Amino acid sequence: MIHHRFSIRGGGKRHFVAFLVINFWLGLWIWSCQKPEPPGAEKDPHPPEVRIIDPVDGAVWTQSDTIRIEASDDERIERVVLFIDGQIVMEFTHSPYAYLWHVGYWADDLTHELRATAYDTDNNESTSDPIRVTIPKRAAFRPRIFRPTPDTLFKNPGEIQFRWSSLPDVANYELQMDRSENFSNPQTFFPQSYRYTLTDIQEGRFYWRVRGKNHVGKYSEWSEVIGFSILFVVTARFSDIEEKVFARSCALANCHTGDFPAQGLNLSPGLAYQNLVNVPSFEVPSWMLVEPYRSDRSYLITKIEGGDSLKGGLMPLNGPRLHQEVIDSIRAWIDQGALDN
Repeated sequence: MIHHRFSIRGGGKRHFVAFLVINFWLGLWIWSCQKPEPPGAEKDPHPPEVRIIDPVDGAVWTQSDTIRIEASDDERIERVVLFIDGQIVMEFTHSPYAYLWHVGYWADDLTHELRATAYDTDNNESTSDPIRVTIPKRAAFRPRIFRPTPDTLFKNPGEIQFRWSSLPDVANYELQMDRSENFSNPQTFFPQSYRYTLTDIQEGRFYWRVRGKNHVGKYSEWSEVIGFSILFVVTARFSDIEEKVFARSCALANCHTGDFPAQGLNLSPGLAYQNLVNVPSFEVPSWMLVEPYRSDRSYLITKIEGGDSLKGGLMPLNGPRLHQEVIDSIRAWIDQGALDN
């Protein structure tokens, strides 16, 4: 209550009555705010009961199957969360609490722990007893390769189509391609579906493999490793050689292009011809890079094929050796007069 000292004289009596009325209503308001809720509105202090009814503890699963969860006081359940090895894999907001578990992502011959936690509308929660399930390695998911098939040879491809079998519950796939079978320096792509189109084409021998990743970040096994080859078959025409050899294997960053090309030799489109034909070699100045009608005296052939006159490294320096068919086409172009055709 609010207390105030004053004297009851004249108008003071009226003030005193007003004072009592105000304090009465103020006290009534405070009491109404503090009165307990009716019994029907009281919170239930008891947490819900939750348990995993399938699989049973100690089970061995070799294929995808359904995890089933049961919870008491279903009308008061706000959500149920399923954990596998401590990681959330599913949240349910209503029954039935059933999750199709694609065990192929967990197949490692080890035992995995399942738990479920239920939360009700009164902020109570409880967790089930753990269920332990063993997933053998033989249950692992592994994509099956459709194409390219082993040892496919692509000649002058504009693009290459990769295809493989789909996996369930996939967030995305991981495709790797490398020049070595151990994938020491792979190109990596992340297609959303079971196909991918490669347009950045380079010549040489390549290997590829693919695997899937599910919505909680678990990976399948890698597919088998498949090898294939790309060959740029060229005619004895300079325009073909410029497009399929120099532009793809030579006029690259930090090589024979730009303001400061290697050894001053720029092989970019539109510049290659004038920088090759009847131009002395930097490494062996007594030889022309390209001497018309004389492939045996053209240092370009030595640099891409090798020989006693070779100085420095074989070209392309950072790529695979050119296929012999390509070298023979360049040799034929020179022996036919090294025309700008």
